[in-house]
Amino acid sequence: SLGHYTHEKNPFSVRIDLTLLQVIEKDGLVGHAATLGAHGLQRIEAMRQRQPLVRGARGRGLLFSIELQAGDSGRPVAEIVQSVFWRLLDRGINLSASEGRDISITSPLVIDRQQLDHALDQVEAALADEGGPPRR
Repeated sequence: SLGHYTHEKNPFSVRIDLTLLQVIEKDGLVGHAATLGAHGLQRIEAMRQRQPLVRGARGRGLLFSIELQAGDSGRPVAEIVQSVFWRLLDRGINLSASEGRDISITSPLVIDRQQLDHALDQVEAALADEGGPPRR
């Protein structure tokens, strides 16, 4: 078939995609993502209880979004999100700031629980640095 791009009809690329799907199935990565994702959402919900800047969270598998709020800071939420984003980069955690109010976490399917917990610990520390003392 003729198409826009040469890579979309390339049999080599298709073979790579099929092999990737086989690895995902063989290694149980969908189930791993569901299990670890549930753990991550529980951690973020607990974080919301402690951190006044966290408004809520949503996610599926290892894709999370943490919605921030201004709290008592009086600052625009988009400014807080950008500041938290840069604090996290300084801590070695590369996430995304999206829609001016969310921190997005898109973990690789092969991440383990210790690595996810470390990343979420860094998120909470950056939020605490940004937003002052945690809720009690």
